[in-house]
Parts: sequence; structure tokens; C-alpha cells
Amino acid sequence: MSYTIVLSLLAAIVVPILLAVLSLFQSPLRKVPSPPNTNLILGHFDAIRKEDTGVTTRAYSQMMPFGIFRTRMFLSWRVWVTDPKALSKILVTSAYDYQKPPSTRDFLTVLLGKGVLVAEGLEHKKQRRALDSAFSLPRIKEITNIFWGPGRNLVKIWEDMAPSTDEAVRIDVMPWLSRTTLDIIGLAGFDHDFDSLHKPEDKLAKAYNSLFNGERVPLSVMILSGLAEYFSPALWIRNQLPFFHHIKKHRMIVEGITQELLDKKRASIHSSDKKDILSILVRDNLGSEDPLTDKEIMDQCLTFLAAGHETTSTALTWTLQRLAENPNIQQKLRQEILQTFPQDRDLTYDELNSLPYLSAVTREVLRLDAPVPVTSRQPVKDDVICGYAIPKGTIVLIPPSVVHYHPDIWGPEADKFKPERFLEVGGVSDVAKGEVNGENERLRRAGPYANLTFLAGPKNCIGHKFALTEMKALLVCIIRNFSFEEDEPGKVIGRRASLVMRPKEGHLYLKMKRIR
Repeated sequence: MSYTIVLSLLAAIVVPILLAVLSLFQSPLRKVPSPPNTNLILGHFDAIRKEDTGVTTRAYSQMMPFGIFRTRMFLSWRVWVTDPKALSKILVTSAYDYQKPPSTRDFLTVLLGKGVLVAEGLEHKKQRRALDSAFSLPRIKEITNIFWGPGRNLVKIWEDMAPSTDEAVRIDVMPWLSRTTLDIIGLAGFDHDFDSLHKPEDKLAKAYNSLFNGERVPLSVMILSGLAEYFSPALWIRNQLPFFHHIKKHRMIVEGITQELLDKKRASIHSSDKKDILSILVRDNLGSEDPLTDKEIMDQCLTFLAAGHETTSTALTWTLQRLAENPNIQQKLRQEILQTFPQDRDLTYDELNSLPYLSAVTREVLRLDAPVPVTSRQPVKDDVICGYAIPKGTIVLIPPSVVHYHPDIWGPEADKFKPERFLEVGGVSDVAKGEVNGENERLRRAGPYANLTFLAGPKNCIGHKFALTEMKALLVCIIRNFSFEEDEPGKVIGRRASLVMRPKEGHLYLKMKRIR
């Protein structure tokens, strides 16, 4: 290799890094409050990654002035926004001026294709319009009955595992809940019966689980993603790692099988009145002035497979853990279910939503254990947030795992599992509905943008009604038939973020007992 080539390669590596260092010290972001940091190379990233997800950033948030703070990852700043008023601007009024960073979009594209979760601008608006009907309230009401079949299958399996009402059995609830929600998204999404509760070897279920198996994103992937901000070849290097080859391999299998389902739908769509999401999407697409391509429909399928399965199963896992830790709350929930609906039957959407304590428990779990603990955006032009200049291209982080625990928003017991907070007159739920005059500063801040589980605005989670209804239906099935206790009373269950927030140990054991 010639001397000139070597110098050119060194320059290609060193110059961007030197420019990044220079930018770091000249950036207007240095005026944004920042907690102390002792790691010269990794910055705050070192402290953040060593603790459970959210722990360090919550501490940073509470030691800084309310609303905004800054951390460093290698040679770039991250701006964390926790003020609900500022979040309403980022997520709602200026939503299309704040886009996912290129490294995030690239990662999600490899995993899910260019569906609604990845699309930006006009393409995002087109895809949202195409999906709106399939996820509308009338459609969710029509498919609520689908949730009960897999729920009852789970109950039967657990009854066989716990044949006696006198003795508790130790069970890892996480894989069973994952299989149940996969069966639901198969039926409700594609009219396809995975039946993974009984047949985990189903071809699509197996490929899907290999693709979205909850493995932690490797540290090398996170480091290279960070380096890509000022050294673009890092993105290419990242995408050559075994982690990405694994994803691509199994995504191709899932896409192939999903294409077969799509072809069958299209062939029978005129003679079918199926209510599953794919059928509605194909039917609506036929009459659209701006139809989705086959590839775009495929990418939507991958998106709602991932978003409609892992997030809900994880939320249910944390719900059972929270109820095991709080037996009085568990009993109160069971009492509401049994007293309101003494007969064990399938409930309608409206009946599920007539249970206020069930709704409160669900909302409180999603507050404390938001499946997606942080999401990122980048402004496409210079902006001002909380009075600070935010240059174009800054990584802006939106952290439910921080906002949902902030005492300035949720009060001194922000970290406590307290479903009643959503029932209190003048409490959080009333503020979210606009039923409080807002004179109290904490209550004012606890408006709709203080609860970020499903984000907000035009890029919010389009399937949030689906997820909430599914969660409630499965909780009714489970809680009316079983009671749960902690496996190791008092043990703190660690949390780690992979694609979603999961137990750090990769499992969650509880003691389960039949109650009838």
C-alpha cells in the first residue's frame, strides 16, 4: 500500500474525529445543564450503561433544573427533554421537523423495513392514512373477540401446570405471555393461527421468534452507532456484524411467508369479509388513490408483528410482577373483575372499558414500565427548546423512563406503584382529560404529554388502542383464574433495554396458584 493511500486513510479517520472534538467544545449545547462526568472517552454513556435502564438518567434529571439536560456519548452531545410543554412541541406541533436519527432509521429498516415506524415526511403521512382505518376504534371493537381464544388457551395450559388450588407452582411467565400475544397478533393481524402456545415449531412463529427474540443489542452496535455521527463508515461496519446478519437472515424468512399470506388475501379479498388488519389494509388499498406497494404492505406487516407482540407481552410480564409485589392491589383488581362479571365469558370492548380499576392498573404499569424506555429525534433545522438553542442534527432524547418517574410531574410518590392515582378526583387522569384548571403546577405538568408510553401527535403509536384492549382482555383471563406471589420476596428485578424493556436476567419467575 502506497504512502499516499495510508495518509489518505488516516486523514479520513482522523479529520472527522478532530472536527467532532472541535464541534464538541464550540457547540451552543454547552449552555444546556449537564451532570458531572468523569469518563474522558465514553462520557456519561459509561455510567448510564452500567446501571439498569433509566436509573442513572432519572438521577441526572432530578439533579438538574427541570425540563432539559445534556449528556455526552463519545464525541457528541445528547439532549434529554423531560418538560411536557417542550415534548408537546417535539412530538406534536413540530413533529415533522423532528425525525429519527439516520443510525436509528437504518437499524429499524434492517429489522422492519420502511414501514410506518421508520417513514418520515410525506411518506409517513401516506402510510398513516393507509393504516388509520385498520386501527380505528370501530375496527378494534370488531376484533376484541379474537383476543379471548389465545387467552383461554393460556389459562388451560397454566391450569394443567397448577392442578391444585392448595399449592403454588414456580413458573417463568415471560415466554408464555410472549407466545400468547404472538398468537393474538397472528389471528388479529393476519388471520393466521400461529398456535405457538401448543406448536412452537410453526414455521412463521419460529422465524419470527428468531428475529425478535429480545436479545440485548450488543455493545459494539451501540458504540458504532454513536461513532457513525461523525465517522460515517462506522455505520457500514456496524451492519456487517453477526448481529445484523442474523436479523437479515430471519427477516427474509418472515417476509417470504408473509408474502404468501398477502397473496392469499389478495386472491380472496372480494369474496371475504375478514376483519383482520391485513385484510382491511388490502381491501382499503384497492380503492385508494395513492395505494401502498406490496413492499410497503410487507413492511407494515413486519412493523405490527414487532410492535403488537413484544411490547404487549413485556407489559403483561411487568404487570404480573407488580401485582405479585402488591397483593392488596391484585386482590382489588380480582374483586372488581369477579363482582362486575361473575360469569367467565368473553367481554366486549365496552365491557372491558367499564372496569375502572383494570384501566388504572394497566395505565400505572405502562407508566412505570414503559416497554420502550427512550426514543430519539433529530431537528431538521435549528430550534429552541426550554430556552436553549438546539442546532440542526442534535440527538434529542425523549425518555418515558425518566419523565414517568419525575416527582415534579407525578408527585413525591412518582416511583410507587399506585393505580389509584388514575382514579383520584383532580388527579393525573383528570388533568389529561382537561378537567382541572391547571393552577397547581405539578398537575399542570401532568397533562397528556407527561405520559409518553405511546408517545403523542402524528407519529404516536397507531396501535395503542389495540395494545390496551389486548392487555386488559388477557389480564381478565389471568387474574380471575390465578393468583401470583413473588418468587423471591423483596428481590429487585433488574431491567434492561433490548428492543423493549425486559427483565435483566432474561426470565421472570413467579409463584402461581389456581384460585378455583
